[in-house]
Amino acid sequence: MVATNANVVAKPVIRNVDTQDQTLPPPSVPPLPPPVPASASRQRRRWPYVVLAALVLFVGATTPISLGVYRHLRDQVETVDYYVFTPGDATPTEDHIQGANVKLYDANGEVLYTTVGVHKMTKAEYKDYKANKLNKNYDVVTSAQYLGTDTREEEHQQGVQQMSDSKKAAFYVALSKLGYDVGLTDAGALVVAIAPDVPAVKVLAPGDIIVAVDGQTVQTGDDVRTLLKGKAPGTVVKVTVHPHDGSAERVEDVTLAKRDDGTGYIGVNLSLPETTQFRFPVNLDIDTGGVVGPSAGLAFTLAVLDVLTPGELTGGHQVAVTGTIDVNGLVGPIGGIKQKAVAAQRAGATLFIVPSSEVGDAKAASDPAKMQVIGVDTLDDALKALAGVGGNALELGTPGAAR
Repeated sequence: MVATNANVVAKPVIRNVDTQDQTLPPPSVPPLPPPVPASASRQRRRWPYVVLAALVLFVGATTPISLGVYRHLRDQVETVDYYVFTPGDATPTEDHIQGANVKLYDANGEVLYTTVGVHKMTKAEYKDYKANKLNKNYDVVTSAQYLGTDTREEEHQQGVQQMSDSKKAAFYVALSKLGYDVGLTDAGALVVAIAPDVPAVKVLAPGDIIVAVDGQTVQTGDDVRTLLKGKAPGTVVKVTVHPHDGSAERVEDVTLAKRDDGTGYIGVNLSLPETTQFRFPVNLDIDTGGVVGPSAGLAFTLAVLDVLTPGELTGGHQVAVTGTIDVNGLVGPIGGIKQKAVAAQRAGATLFIVPSSEVGDAKAASDPAKMQVIGVDTLDDALKALAGVGGNALELGTPGAAR
């Protein structure tokens, strides 16, 4: 191991990180990966202790040697109240895409989605950590910092849902980009946060869902921005809202605030409600196995664009990608960037596309002579980056437009 301490994260780990669970749960917690038969699971959990007991009986529990062996083996098995994050994998995404009623194209290059390994620390690992001997590419957090008030199983199930939502958003963005007729139902623009100094804060609240502006239907946050584009500060718009508390739909008069550039804006962060249903004209899926979380959204979007169009989106390169994606094509921050950068470089990626806010940490964890790191904020930014290394990302056409 490298003689340098792992970073201790002083605040809760960002949840939007795709992880591969490496922890073998205690008997009271069901295993999170695909279950094994109960008898096999019990045997797998019990065997280290059987070995310990046999060693103690064979050598003699009172001798210093037997106690030392026992303690060493015990420390390899027993865990402490900390989790450790390690470099995971960089997996070729196109190889795992399945499609029906649509043609899929082969490509020489690959879009790699990256993961972080996570498991509860053993006593042996914790001793290495305290002695500054844990690998420098590892991060250590307490269970409370990682899970908050959730159980490990609850956190895992949230990650499963995030992965499902990530795929749907990626399919929506990619198919829309290619001209396919896609749709949303039970959508709208979910108010996630409101700036404290804008008029909207007096009439809107986080959790409200905007479904219309001046009588025009809203399905996404992008619709709100489009409907407000060009309106001057001080303009009053009528915003139809499904309230966060479940009360009756209402219409609010919202006065637009003034940006630094003099244009008008509403001053809210918007996302999709959990009730949103997607309508896709083609059937797509990505087999991600036991990986959970939302941070492969951008990678999924690019990989779908790659397999649905001829030519080389990546210019024939191995390109690692991380970042969330929303239905407006906006790329969001992720967790575990250091571990993902290591995984990407190990996999032979020559380019790593990351959210703009993560560029510094990704570069610090990688070798610039082996892998270039580019930060992006939108899908279009990512396509420009791929075009810059020889890909046909700006010449995809619209294969779905004629369907």
